[in-house]
Formats: sequence, C-alpha cells, structure tokens
Amino acid sequence: MNIEMALLPGLVRDTPRQVCIVVDVLRATSTISAFFERGVREIHLGANLDEVRAIGARLGDCILAGERGGMAPPGFDFSNSPTQILRAPAAMLEGRAVAFSTTNGTRALRQLVAEGAPLVLTGCVRNGPAVAQRAIAEARRRGCDVTVIASGRENGAKICLDDVIACGYIVHLLRQGAKLDNRPASAVAQLMAEDDDPDYVQLDHAATDLSDYAGEEEEEDFEEEQRNAITRYPFIPWNAVSGSGEKSPTPRMAEEGATLALRLYQSYISEYNDNPTQPSRRAFLAAFNECSGGHHLLRYGWAADTAAVSEAGVCDIVPYVDASGEGLVLRR
Repeated sequence: MNIEMALLPGLVRDTPRQVCIVVDVLRATSTISAFFERGVREIHLGANLDEVRAIGARLGDCILAGERGGMAPPGFDFSNSPTQILRAPAAMLEGRAVAFSTTNGTRALRQLVAEGAPLVLTGCVRNGPAVAQRAIAEARRRGCDVTVIASGRENGAKICLDDVIACGYIVHLLRQGAKLDNRPASAVAQLMAEDDDPDYVQLDHAATDLSDYAGEEEEEDFEEEQRNAITRYPFIPWNAVSGSGEKSPTPRMAEEGATLALRLYQSYISEYNDNPTQPSRRAFLAAFNECSGGHHLLRYGWAADTAAVSEAGVCDIVPYVDASGEGLVLRR
C-alpha cells in the first residue's frame, strides 16, 4: 500500500486505484464534518449555486449551504462556515438534508468521482484520526493505495498552504496506522546505528539512482544490498525489484508528495513541541493564520472558523461520496 499526496486535484495519479481523502480545511471539508457532527442526514453536492437551489427545490425540506468568494449567496441558510453550523440550534439541523457547493472543496470531490476513484472520503483536522483509520482499512480491503488530495484554491488551480499542512497531518496519521516510515535515505545509516530493528528502515528513490554512477564492483555490491533489503526491510520503494528481477508484489511507502506535506506539517508542530499525533489547537491556529486562507477569514470576520478547523481529532465521523443514485451525496 502506497501513501501519496497530491498538491492539487488534477495531480492525482491512477485515480481508479486510489482511496482518496479530499482536504479543504479552510473550509469545505471542515464544514462537512461540522454538519455531520450536528446530525444532518446527508449532504447533496451541487456543481454550482443554481444546482444547489434546484436540489433544494426537488428535496423540499432542505438546507441550502455554500459560498462564493467565502461569502454566503443570497437566500442560503448557511455559508461555508463550520462555526456557524456548530453554533446553530439543533432543530435547524438534526435529521435534515443539505445541498452544498463551494469554490474548491466540493469541486474536488466531484472531480475525483468523475475520474473513477473507488472511494472518496472527506478529511480535515477535526476528523483526521478517523479518516486515516478508515482509509487504511478500505485500501487494504480493496487492494488500493491511499492518496490525500489538497483541494487548492481558485477552482483547484493554485496550491493552498493550509490544505498541504492539513494533508501532512493526515499523512502522519496514515503512516502511524500503516506502520510506515518515510525517513530519507541519508538517515538510514544513523537509523540503523540507533535501532537494531530493521523494520523501520525504508530505502529512498535516490538510492536506486546510485547504481547509475557506481563502478562495476560497487554496482554488484549495491545490487546485492538491494536484494538483501527487499528481504530484510518491509517498507521499500515502489520501483524496487525482487531478487528475480520482477517488481515486488507488495511495496509500501510514502511517496514524495506525502513526504513534502509531512515535513511541512512537522515543521509547524515542532515550534510548539507538540506530539505530532495529538497536536494542539494553537499549533494549527498559528499555521493557518500564516496562510492566505487564514488572512481571508480574518479580513471578513471569520476568525472563529480558523479556531474551529484547528481542533484535532474531535470528530469520529468519516463522510464518503455516494454516487449510486441521482447526483452525488455525502453520507456517514
């Protein structure tokens, strides 16, 4: 099982073989989490605001929610605000359906379903541990890999720092749950010196390039070490070969996009000496306030949303996209 991370929805590789976790932490997937935390029955995904209104008219008793440019459209019950939902009276939400559309998050969900992903989950900081656990279980059951996708901004055209940080948190949890380790090749010698257990050693892509520059004797030594590594180390590169020259049937690793997100996440968490598995709200809050999305929320008076999306692991609900009926519906 590989763990990958796509900086934008359009960068997902081999979508039909991926259990996908879509992240739009500021704010769509956090808002989706908040809706289910407050007891809504289902969330219908609209391609645009007109479709949201049409879904509402078709369903009858339906909540209209969404945003364009961060603000609620005229006539909608809720904007794309987790705080607004978490503070709303229970009678407004419990047992009801929602029709929902946003600029980036719901667009990414629809795109991945259209590209044939077998399972699309929504992830955020609030449900990070739960979505990681569900993704690992589903990937193993289906024989798939896991890709964490940052929704980006401007209709998925530009990379969004807050999404990448949140993806790094989920990658960390996936790595813990799958017992993966993605330390770089340069750390292997130190790692082996510190720990007699080789189960945590993983070769890096760069290591396979060494054979291109080695002499004949060094190359033979390298090939022998590669064969030994495949036997000794369970976590190996996707393109490592078995002793017979064939691809290993069960490679497991974190790809470079996942490594990038993980290292970025760790860089913020380390400033507060937090446990990366149980990070504090203040660490995420500081990170998100450095991002353009956080600045946007401050500008429009939605600072409380930044705090709400920074609560780690407070929700155990994992929404998934159901494409079996009319339209796309998020269920729990």
